[in-house]
Amino acid sequence: MQILISLALLAFVCILVFSAKIRIEKRKGAKKINRLALGGFLGVGTVFVLYGSSIYFNWWNIEEDLVKTLGPFGDSFGPLTSFFSALAFAALIWTVFLQREELQLNRTELTLSRQEMADQRFENMLMRMLDAHTKIVSDLDLQNSGHAITVQGKDFFRSCFKNILMRLQSDFNIRLPQKTHILERPEIILLSVDATSTLNVYEAEYHARRTDLAHYFRSLYNILRFISESGRKDKFDYARIVRAQLSDYELAINCLNSLSEHGVEKMKPLIEEFSILDNLPKDLYLSTSLMDQFDPKALKTPLHPE
Repeated sequence: MQILISLALLAFVCILVFSAKIRIEKRKGAKKINRLALGGFLGVGTVFVLYGSSIYFNWWNIEEDLVKTLGPFGDSFGPLTSFFSALAFAALIWTVFLQREELQLNRTELTLSRQEMADQRFENMLMRMLDAHTKIVSDLDLQNSGHAITVQGKDFFRSCFKNILMRLQSDFNIRLPQKTHILERPEIILLSVDATSTLNVYEAEYHARRTDLAHYFRSLYNILRFISESGRKDKFDYARIVRAQLSDYELAINCLNSLSEHGVEKMKPLIEEFSILDNLPKDLYLSTSLMDQFDPKALKTPLHPE
């Protein structure tokens, strides 16, 4: 009978713990309750119920009347009280440790959130700059004497490069194979002219198209500078996105501009840093004396770009 009453008390404690669990789940919407904490509560309740039952039902075979032994009965809980006081102190230390870990996780999450926000701001700004640059390129055009547009967009660079080749061919009387278009074998002209003459002809073409070219180069320069000054470890990946937008003749004009007085100080270092001329076709290479002025990484992407 005494054992049954003890089991009933134990069951009552279990019901209380289970009810508390249900209330917490409904209140907080938690999917999982800390099983260790519940086990602790259940264990403590079990120990107290069993210990109290053993004394109350005289499992220790106390012969005195219950009324006379109430003092010893209360004192008998002394060892348990000391034991659970120690457990409470240990639980306090454990709680402090858990709070420390939680704070560390919060700091880590905050750092990651800030980094994500910084990444998003950087990418949004870069995309806006690229959109503006694309609009600048699409607005490039050449007009005839009747102000009708004959060339527009990226074909503008093809036309400019063709004008440079024609000027060099005329000035140096360079002959091409019969029935060969000037853009089919540009290397014949480019490799036959000295560096100074090539840059002088480009300078003349630049001044003829100064309004369009200056605007274009300022936009491209600021995009590359923005990427370079971001300090990001993956900045080369973003520079690749920009590089992929440049056509062959666009690269050729950028090559000439980087060696001219308009780009040698500011644009050329960025061209080299991000290997912008990596995709420049070999037949559009300038003379050796000009190409040697570039750092080798301008023409070939390093295996491990910084």
